[in-house]
Amino acid sequence: MSVRVELELATSDAEALLRHVLEHTPATGDFRHDAHLREAFETLADALRIEVPWVKKNGSSPGASGA
Repeated sequence: MSVRVELELATSDAEALLRHVLEHTPATGDFRHDAHLREAFETLADALRIEVPWVKKNGSSPGASGA
């Protein structure tokens, strides 16, 4: 089963969300839950990279401070 989600975000919000999903490391204490979260974050990051193509794979963008 899969779920399709459509979001309408400002570019800056999409960039911030992409940075978060790339930098966040799930640590719930449950290995399986953490694995599911990592997979979901990677899927979300892939979708955001398609929609915000100037964001590099590492989540940085031209002129971004990295903060």
